[in-house]
Amino acid sequence: MKKIILFDGICIFCDSFVKFIVKRDRKKNFQLTALQSASAKKFSKKYNFSIEQKNLSSIIFLKNGKVFKKSSAVIEIIGELGGSWHLVKLLLIIPQKLRDFFYDFFGRHRYRWFGKKEFCEFDDKIRKRII
Repeated sequence: MKKIILFDGICIFCDSFVKFIVKRDRKKNFQLTALQSASAKKFSKKYNFSIEQKNLSSIIFLKNGKVFKKSSAVIEIIGELGGSWHLVKLLLIIPQKLRDFFYDFFGRHRYRWFGKKEFCEFDDKIRKRII
């Protein structure tokens, strides 16, 4: 099964994160979908998690039937890139509540700091991975 990243499609920072991941994902393990998409709704039903449209501040990562959210998702995604990127998984020793506190703080301010756009704009390399 491919690894699936669900991200906020109108967040400029989130788009930059997706580009960062795709550039380093040489094995093309990741597929992508915006949290606002119909695909995301299907995954939420299949894997039993909710997507609150008012607050799309959480990235979600689906891997081997498991659902990772917030800081755990980011750490798992980066750790899957291979090479020395797996060292980021050492951050999992920090208690999840503390990691997610900082994740939520960033999530509340990301539009103000980085902005947002009307819709996803990706090149063909990334568009091929969107489901």
